[in-house]
Amino acid sequence: MMPVLHTQQVKGLVDGSIVAPLRFVPSDSSNMLVENHAYIQWFILDQTIQSWIVSTLSESAVGYTLGLPTACAMWQKLKTTFASTNQARLNHLRFQL
Repeated sequence: MMPVLHTQQVKGLVDGSIVAPLRFVPSDSSNMLVENHAYIQWFILDQTIQSWIVSTLSESAVGYTLGLPTACAMWQKLKTTFASTNQARLNHLRFQL
């Protein structure tokens, strides 16, 4: 997954270095708030990354990502969920060796 994110220059959406812009900003012509175009672009890209992540997961792993609002939240949840499993597996392999 990381090579795809790197080549598309969107790794920041999963590591948290690219944050969502404000959804609403003041209008130039009035005091009303309007939807921020930068937010719309960010949201579309974030949704794309979320679909990429989900498409790589097994059915059982998809359940960990349900209801999470952003690609970053999904990535962090998967990282914390499976990092301990990987560490335990690594320790078990070391013990076996």
